[in-house]
Amino acid sequence: MFPAAWLSLAAQLFVNTGQGYPLGESQLRYLEAKGVHGVRQDIHWSPAIREAVVFEFRDTPLVPLFVIHGQSTEEVLRHAGDVIGLIRKFGYADRRPILEVLNEPNYQDQPPSSYWGSHPEEFGQLVWRVWDMIRRVEPRIRCVSGGIGASDKRGREYLRRAVPFFPPPDASGTCAVGYHAYRPEQGPWSRHSSGFTSREQEWAALESVAGGRAIWQTEVGYHTAGQTICPLASMPSFCVTTALSEEEAANRLEGELEFNDRHGVGVFVIYKLLSGPDASYHDDNYGLLTRDGLEKESARRLSAWAKRH
Repeated sequence: MFPAAWLSLAAQLFVNTGQGYPLGESQLRYLEAKGVHGVRQDIHWSPAIREAVVFEFRDTPLVPLFVIHGQSTEEVLRHAGDVIGLIRKFGYADRRPILEVLNEPNYQDQPPSSYWGSHPEEFGQLVWRVWDMIRRVEPRIRCVSGGIGASDKRGREYLRRAVPFFPPPDASGTCAVGYHAYRPEQGPWSRHSSGFTSREQEWAALESVAGGRAIWQTEVGYHTAGQTICPLASMPSFCVTTALSEEEAANRLEGELEFNDRHGVGVFVIYKLLSGPDASYHDDNYGLLTRDGLEKESARRLSAWAKRH
């Protein structure tokens, strides 16, 4: 039987990094020193790389959150089973590692991963099957459904169709519901998704869909690359291009941390540790560290927040 205590844990702070490859000693020690609880890391398709990724958490206090990918139910279950077996082999199940079932499944509607985005009911059944495997094989492992890409209308409708197939909220060790707090229609400066007048209103709508299950934010970040938003697609003259400063990105991140902590979110994941080489590409500018390895303001705020909690 699952210990039920994880549902009431104080917020655990994770950082997304690695993208499926081993982090190495320097990244692990840096994150330990910053006071974060764990690392969100993808599971690679290669068995050898997958084993190396799971192995490197053996001798660190950091808790791994492994994102399980796959284009079919069979592939996801095979990868999940492999990871469960490796966690047991390396002897750290008592650290309560986490398996996340897919990443942003509602956006997986383009090749090569085009199945899950149009099959939310099947995704819900997949979450149940991974949870059932964990329950039977290693109940110390925690479970969360793959975070929807945003809690906007599209994301909530996907969840509404998937959640009835999740384990019930009163099941022993039931999966938490994952979400990501991005604002694809409005840009990184917005404090809530489209269709809402406040973050509280958005949260209430997400809670109503989750059906009494714990909610975890498995990814959020604020990039500092320019972004063009066109409120009226038919009128390009109304498009606006703007960008957050490093100070503004840190303010947004700290505010999101405080909001989720206030609402009892058990796990909070920051995207991501390292910036990339292209200053104009949004995904290269989420990092807590610059492309040269220097700390940004968000990293300093993160460290201070972690030490206060």
